[in-house]
Amino acid sequence: MSTAAAPVSTPALDRIRSTRRTLTALLGTGAILWGAAVLVGGLVVSALAYAAVKAATHGASPGPLLAILLRLLPIAALLGGVVTAGVLLWRARFARSLERVALWVEERAPSLRYALVTLVDPLYAASPARTQLDAVVAGVQTAPFLREAAIRTVLRPAAALLAAVAAFAVLPGAWRAALAAPAGGFSIGGPGVEAPLPNRLLGLDGTLTPPAYTGWRATRLDDPTTIDGLAGSRVVLRGPQVARGISVTLGGQSLAPHDAERGWAVEFTVPDSAVALTLTDRQYRRIIVIESRPDEAPVLKLRLPAHDTTLRTVSGSLALDANLADDVGLARGRFEFIIASGEGEGNFTFRSGNLDERTFGGTQTGRLSITVPFSQFALKEGDQFSIRAVAFDGNTLSGPGKGYSETRIIRVARQSEYDSLAVTPAPPSADTALMSLRMLIIATEKLEKQRPQMARAPFVAEAQKLAHQAETIRDKIKTIMDEQSGDGQFAVNPVYTEIYNYMWDGVRSLSVAEPKEALPPLKAAYAALKKLQNTQKYYVRGQSAPLIVNVDRVRMTGTDSVRASGRSPRAGAPTPNDRFATRYAKAVELLQHDSTRAVEELTVLRVESLRDLPALADALGQALAALQAHRDATAPLLAARRAIEGRPHTLDTLSAWSGTW
Repeated sequence: MSTAAAPVSTPALDRIRSTRRTLTALLGTGAILWGAAVLVGGLVVSALAYAAVKAATHGASPGPLLAILLRLLPIAALLGGVVTAGVLLWRARFARSLERVALWVEERAPSLRYALVTLVDPLYAASPARTQLDAVVAGVQTAPFLREAAIRTVLRPAAALLAAVAAFAVLPGAWRAALAAPAGGFSIGGPGVEAPLPNRLLGLDGTLTPPAYTGWRATRLDDPTTIDGLAGSRVVLRGPQVARGISVTLGGQSLAPHDAERGWAVEFTVPDSAVALTLTDRQYRRIIVIESRPDEAPVLKLRLPAHDTTLRTVSGSLALDANLADDVGLARGRFEFIIASGEGEGNFTFRSGNLDERTFGGTQTGRLSITVPFSQFALKEGDQFSIRAVAFDGNTLSGPGKGYSETRIIRVARQSEYDSLAVTPAPPSADTALMSLRMLIIATEKLEKQRPQMARAPFVAEAQKLAHQAETIRDKIKTIMDEQSGDGQFAVNPVYTEIYNYMWDGVRSLSVAEPKEALPPLKAAYAALKKLQNTQKYYVRGQSAPLIVNVDRVRMTGTDSVRASGRSPRAGAPTPNDRFATRYAKAVELLQHDSTRAVEELTVLRVESLRDLPALADALGQALAALQAHRDATAPLLAARRAIEGRPHTLDTLSAWSGTW
């Protein structure tokens, strides 16, 4: 049995195939447009019905049946649009058949007398009459038929859709908002039952107003995940709907939201340290990071005199020069000096004074520079002249903050000092740092004990003074490292780097008025410095006394074995990373099945890491922003893990597979 062959390609057949493709596109587009027009028209009807019922009932509940009907109208509009598009697409299926398209053309061109239908029929593919049929079909133009079809199938539904969209656009906002409410804004439980409220913790906005002494402008908050502000700034956070049922907690303190002009609002002051702002609305919960930046005390650098000096004769002038800087603004600055006179304990006298006091008017940087003759101070043999620069900022809220430069000491030598030679060496730099660090630890412990009895402002001021002392010790350690490494030419003892990092942790904790958290790193630095002193055989004063041993008496009398025992590595010093690693891993694991809780855990972790691990806090901030924007957070989460674990250790070459190589 033979099968009919497909008709060969001819110009007339190619044109009919093109007509089929165009007709298919027109019918499909028209079906979609009619479905969209029915959908939007149904939404307009739903909004009008809502408005009519609301006007008839004066805003009261219309009853459960009518409320259910209002709820079903938008759903019916959606179903009507889908059904309309589906029916029209089903009716347009004939456009897929070339024979049906040929009949469609024959209906509009009766002069063809079924020549086109015969031409596309596979049964007549080998007929000798195809040439005459093709000539007849070639004389018919299908473009007018397609234009008529476009007007009927595309332009009409497009016009209907535009009219429905225009009608929906001119509806009052309250009518359109009713479409977003599941029950059209009404309750289905009868009179007296309120409609369920949406999540009132979304779309928050507000303002952040810095303290008045800064002179900074208020900034707008737009749905924030983190509020970064100077300590003492005033925050007003606003949300939609009403305040009833919303609870707000700042750290461990409860705040009371209140009804405002356009919803609810809550006000609070940015505290001295980072905390979490927790908002709860029924089953909804949201955490916002309050990233507090304390107003730092001014930072000063004494440039002249550059070093401590001993004068043999009091003559000439003293050049003083200092650079000043503050994160907000400098108020005033000056040089302070103390002159100590006397030859022994019990007869010391002190004189003090100020030099070159001036105001800066809130600038962030400044300079003090003056030259005074030594004769102004009436120095004599044995006097010790101490000079430093002092600056104050304009903090009227918890200050003012006071910053000091390093102190330079100028001593006037006695004439008798040049009659003999001193042979007792001065203590090494590490020993002076050890003694200073011990005094700092004692002062920090004392401040922590006095914390319950002290007001907040003087407590913060005293903690910042200790932070400055810790920074001075840290600078001394850095100087020792530079001296031992030849300014980076040689490797430095890694214990110094460990001490330097511990001191940085202590400085950060004292700067935010947390002496309790500063004590562990300060004590760890002290222990490491003590160990380093014993290892390198540093002695605080003079030389060690010689040991006298009767060798003949003690020879061969020992009982200890000369064989050394095996050594085991000591555990590394604890770091802030250790307590973050486990919690971070659990939070990331939660992302797979409970993203809301995972975001809360990461937010709380970011609050706690702001003080101890800033790199982790920055990476978590980027990850939280990506998660809340529904973007890929893989890169910032990897950066957070890298901040906790550090960079992986790599080897330049592969190790041997066995001990024989």
